[in-house]
Amino acid sequence: MTISLQLPREMLLQRYPKFRRSEMFVLEPGDLGTILLRGALTNLAENTSRASLVQHSGIPHALIDLLGTCEIPLGATEWRLERALSYIARNFWRSGLSASDVARQQRLSRRSLDEMFVRALGRTVAAEILEQRMARASAYLMDVSNHRRQIRDVAASVGFEHPPHFTRAFRKRFSLTPSAFRKGRLSSQQTLDKQR
Repeated sequence: MTISLQLPREMLLQRYPKFRRSEMFVLEPGDLGTILLRGALTNLAENTSRASLVQHSGIPHALIDLLGTCEIPLGATEWRLERALSYIARNFWRSGLSASDVARQQRLSRRSLDEMFVRALGRTVAAEILEQRMARASAYLMDVSNHRRQIRDVAASVGFEHPPHFTRAFRKRFSLTPSAFRKGRLSSQQTLDKQR
């Protein structure tokens, strides 16, 4: 079965700037990420009529996030970039993680690594660290099982020592405070539960 998926380009590039030069890509059918994406699309097709307006607006974001689980081939020279991204993904929660730490781990100068990131992703290493922190924070806030978790605890779990700094960064990225983001998610989940 072949599935063709069109997503808003700007939204996709905001999350995955590495696709800037791509018009389309083919996912391997047996890849775990492809299987997860296919399952989500099938489930979405079967249940889209039950989704609230808030949920409809979140669907493209969720699908774009699922693309991160897919094995998408990069150029042969991108192995160092992949290693750096993997290091960031494993360590984003450390409050002291900096672009210099990532560069040192890669045995490159920070400037060289930043140039590589900008060329491939359209953003610096520091911006990528922030992006990964924001992605994880939004996932925590959308997870209804975390609804009692304090915002300061979410901030600390994604590497922010100071909750006000986290709130400013979150608002800049999502145009909502973490509390408002969570409240919108919880109210849409409660609406869905009532419809069932």
